[in-house]
Amino acid sequence: MPSKYNRTLSGCWDRAQIEASIKSRQAELDSDLPKSATRIRYLKKKIVKLKRALEDGTPVGGNILPQKRTKPAKSRSKRQGNHDIGGDTTVDAGSRPKKVRKICFKCRKRGHTLQECSGAQVGICFRCGSAQHALRDCPEPDNGTLPFTSCFICKKNGHIASHCPDNDKGIYPNGGCCYFCGSVSHLKVNCPERRKKAQT
Repeated sequence: MPSKYNRTLSGCWDRAQIEASIKSRQAELDSDLPKSATRIRYLKKKIVKLKRALEDGTPVGGNILPQKRTKPAKSRSKRQGNHDIGGDTTVDAGSRPKKVRKICFKCRKRGHTLQECSGAQVGICFRCGSAQHALRDCPEPDNGTLPFTSCFICKKNGHIASHCPDNDKGIYPNGGCCYFCGSVSHLKVNCPERRKKAQT
């Protein structure tokens, strides 16, 4: 049965259920048991509402059925405005979409990562130049240099942006530093001072 709010209701009370509810509330109102002023007001309003439902057929009781969205999801984002130009959204289980603020280390633009950047040359090992594996899987020993990489900051070969002498932000593209020592070359988890404090 549709209501005035254009909702679909199910399990609405019939005339007998409404009358029984009026009787029970009227009996509670007339009883000698102590009641607060708020409870008395509530009972009176509920009785008036139920009597009105008997007269004009307004649906009472039951549950509101969930409705399908009629408007596309795009209209919602247009109404909210574009607050984060490059932000993507991810959906966590059981929650509304959450903004993810990704920043590319190549072009320093928001909305994508280095893997997704159209301007980056990805797919080679920076240590040996092989297209078969990435740097993390390289079988050659680490000698401290990366001859097959080019820095995003100074455009020179041999080092990555986090180790560039011209990069004052280090591995923190938005600024920031290690919580323990203030260095921009490592994260808090990898801090040598933190490890020293943990060992002592």
